[in-house]
Amino acid sequence: MSRLIALVAFALCAMLVGYGLFRPEPAPNLFSHSDKFFHVGAFATLYLTGVFALAAKRVRLWVVVGFLMMAPLSEVVQSLLQASRLFSIEDIVANALGVGVGVVLHFVWQILGSNKSLKN
Repeated sequence: MSRLIALVAFALCAMLVGYGLFRPEPAPNLFSHSDKFFHVGAFATLYLTGVFALAAKRVRLWVVVGFLMMAPLSEVVQSLLQASRLFSIEDIVANALGVGVGVVLHFVWQILGSNKSLKN
């Protein structure tokens, strides 16, 4: 993936996640706890597009820690900026879980890529 495409994908993802986190009203509840699935998906996608934008060839601890720090910080900032939104430990856990899912997918991507290069 070209670096420019990765940077654009990360920027778009960051804007969408920012919009979702800081809009005045929460996302509609499609089913019980559906918002937690949105949190996991958003942070996994944000992590993956972020590491590809950084052109990280392998999982880097500082990147993982940075994204994990965003999990609680986003909830704190959201509750401070939007009076209609509530601070939620469950959302923090879902955000962190999303980063974890992203790390696992990135690791699998690396393994599949290294297996390909070994076969050639």
